[in-house]
Order: sequence, then structure tokens, then C-alpha cells
Amino acid sequence: METRKNLCAMLPVALHTRVRQEQEKAGMTLGEYVEAMITEYYDWKDGKIMTGEMRTLAAQIPAELFDRLDRYLKARGIKKKDFLVDIITRALEAAEADETLAPTESVIETPLGEAEETSPQDALEEQPEADET
Repeated sequence: METRKNLCAMLPVALHTRVRQEQEKAGMTLGEYVEAMITEYYDWKDGKIMTGEMRTLAAQIPAELFDRLDRYLKARGIKKKDFLVDIITRALEAAEADETLAPTESVIETPLGEAEETSPQDALEEQPEADET
């Protein structure tokens, strides 16, 4: 077993309360929880967390939208990460399904006002044949 040492720190009451609540939710002892938090912090600081199968996605959104989202998720007991992964996955699956249903023939673009009602096949047939002289 690895040699262990005690670490003691004075914390503001609000932070102490939050740590204890999160520790209880995690179902860990305080020592296990603090060790996991410190390890995760140093892994993040050293860039180790980004090297695995996970990547961080961050975006700034209006405060009102953030608060609205926060209230919605808290009322339902959903974590932000789980919610975002779910909606991103659904959106990508829907977009990919739409792409597989879309026609595969190429689209010929013409400037506005010059559009004619011809199919791509008609465009090929209208080209003059090469002179063989």
C-alpha cells in the first residue's frame, strides 16, 4: 500500500458545505473524494484529461439562457454534461439521417435570374460535339 499523509486546510463555510454535499452524492469518504478532486485537478492542469476519449466543449451563452437551462436541469435532476451530450447526439443523428435520405445527384448552380428548367442530363445533351477535323 502506498504511504499516505494527512492534508488539512481551512475552507470558507460555503465551500466546505458544497464539498461535503458533493462528496455525499458521490458516495465516497471525504478522503477519497478530496483525493479524487485533487488528482483530477492536476490531471487537468497537466493536460492529461484531454488526451483520452473525452474532449472539452465550451461556449458562452446569454446569462438569461444559462439561468433558464440551470433551473430546468436542476428541477429534473439532470447534469449539464448529460443533457448536452444527449441533445448533441440527437441533433447529429438527425442531421446524418437527413444526409442519407438526400438525393445524391449533383446540383448545378446558376446565378439568380438565369435559372432555366433543365435537368443535369439536359445540360450534358446540349453541349456541342467536338469537331473531329
